[in-house]
Amino acid sequence: MDAYLGGRYRPGERFPVKVLVQFDRTAGKHEVTFEDIDEDRWAVKPKNFRQTREQLRPKFD
Repeated sequence: MDAYLGGRYRPGERFPVKVLVQFDRTAGKHEVTFEDIDEDRWAVKPKNFRQTREQLRPKFD
């Protein structure tokens, strides 16, 4: 993670507040999504767990 972030962010820049890593084991694909500001992004709560589950479901097109 340090090696990847070091290549993406310059010294002194803030690192992302969240990182979402999704895998498709069958196809051998992956996707990494960074959230730089919103700490509540992808927050799973009783009122939104179904919606969040669908939002986080990997879509490798």
